[in-house]
Amino acid sequence: MSHANRGKAWEQHLELFHARYEAHGEAVVIRTPPPMRIIRRATGGTFIACYEKEGPPDYVLLAGGVSVMAEAKECSSSRWALKKLHKHQADRMTQWCEQGGVGAVLLHHKPSGTYWTLLWSRLRPVWERWSMQHDTKRRAASRTASLGLPELASIGLQFGRDGYLPTVVQSEQ
Repeated sequence: MSHANRGKAWEQHLELFHARYEAHGEAVVIRTPPPMRIIRRATGGTFIACYEKEGPPDYVLLAGGVSVMAEAKECSSSRWALKKLHKHQADRMTQWCEQGGVGAVLLHHKPSGTYWTLLWSRLRPVWERWSMQHDTKRRAASRTASLGLPELASIGLQFGRDGYLPTVVQSEQ
């Protein structure tokens, strides 16, 4: 089954926040697509391409002197599976944070209609514990391979119509 365009609506929703942040001078936002290799040119300035390698998280922002790397994720079930955050994305956020930036997963929890900022500083220990068990082929303890609303509320910052940027910037002050 193809995963193409999954989460596209969520990313378009985030793009509305980004346009507003930029229009109000609150942030500069850069979409970071994966690197592509052009296979052949087509007509009208289009081309056929394939992804060359795994890309970085979805967005890089600079807001109020805070540099943010963010990955957009969507959850259609009651629990968000940690495996949905891929190792290369986690590694890149870790590197970003080690250089003084802020990493975050921007999660739309569809069943509850809620939006969450999962700061990497809070999510990382949970993700790494799960990843270690996964990498060593050990079965994860019950309810440790995913996050439900109680866990999201415990480690996440919920946001609404003002978007996620205020929660991220506040967390760094």
